[in-house]
Amino acid sequence: MESTASTVTSAMGLDLPYPPSPALALAAVSEAATRRDDLDGDDWPITWADDDDLYAAYGDGWGCRPIEKDTKHNTGLVRLLGTAEDFRGEEVPVPWFGRGAENPNFKGCGLLSAGGVLYHFVRYQSSVDPATGKRQQIASKLIWSTDHGHTWENADAYAPDARAMCLFFDEPDHAFHSPAFLQAGRDYVLAQDEYVYVYSPREDRRRANDRLDLARVAREHVADRAAYEFFAGLDGGDGGHRPRWTRDVAARHPVFAFDGHVNSGDVVYNAPLGRYLLATCTGDFAPGEKDGTPSSLAFFDAPHPWGPWTAVGYVPQWGTGRGGDLRYDPRLPVKWLSDDGLAATLIYSDRILSDKLNLQQVQFARRGRNETADECR
Repeated sequence: MESTASTVTSAMGLDLPYPPSPALALAAVSEAATRRDDLDGDDWPITWADDDDLYAAYGDGWGCRPIEKDTKHNTGLVRLLGTAEDFRGEEVPVPWFGRGAENPNFKGCGLLSAGGVLYHFVRYQSSVDPATGKRQQIASKLIWSTDHGHTWENADAYAPDARAMCLFFDEPDHAFHSPAFLQAGRDYVLAQDEYVYVYSPREDRRRANDRLDLARVAREHVADRAAYEFFAGLDGGDGGHRPRWTRDVAARHPVFAFDGHVNSGDVVYNAPLGRYLLATCTGDFAPGEKDGTPSSLAFFDAPHPWGPWTAVGYVPQWGTGRGGDLRYDPRLPVKWLSDDGLAATLIYSDRILSDKLNLQQVQFARRGRNETADECR
């Protein structure tokens, strides 16, 4: 289904928290936005696996399954086969994390295929606060599969007590409650070093956070919580690009900050351009809200997973804000980047009707070659 989307884009001259990118500008975001009614749910963290398929996690939905009462999942997984222009979904079995909106409430937030292993972070969130209608993000659990989802490890039985389910990050300040993996090519083969990188909003809100944290772990130790190191800031060496790391999660330092604009923290390595792209947005709303302030969409880039970040472009009004058009969780599937790295397919979630997978086309330009914000049609 096609809908009309806001196309106001700007890459320069706005009061953004980082200077303009020296390498890249946002040229356009398509007016056409496609909603896939056959892919039900929201969140949609996505990774490109060694079998050449995309795997995406959904929350609060039916995925590719028939929409039937009492079969809605808190967390599910689908395999996407085909191109960005012509693809279909297949349901992939995952451990049971409860029915939609059941407590304890778990939602998929991070997926990575690396070395033929599919890693899947799910976040644990509180029951709905009656005063605010929102959930606090508390902790996260990691499961993994070595056979593309046929079987899963660390898949404890769903239990009334979430902490009986072997949580992975369960910190006093809720650090890394919603971990999202850096994506770097098919099966992570384009990663520039030996580490896997994990981002998570610092605040424990579901959306509209202010800061983003970063951790890293050697590829062979992704499932070992004790092996993780946490970003602790940049020192003055290497032109101010040299990161400091600590094993003490309480000593971490935000890797990125933009008040109200830190959502899922989706970061991908754009290999043709040699830059790391961060897609993020505003987009906060009350449950059931159908009309409100439109979301905003922002792109930033950096030469390293830890920065230093620069602004690629900003869409002040992303969607209409009317009739449930309230957008969140933007993501850039690396499989669907163009060969030159300048064209991408954006997937996102929206409150229109029930949750579905949505797509738009994004066009970037090398800085200085074409910085006019035109519409893609």
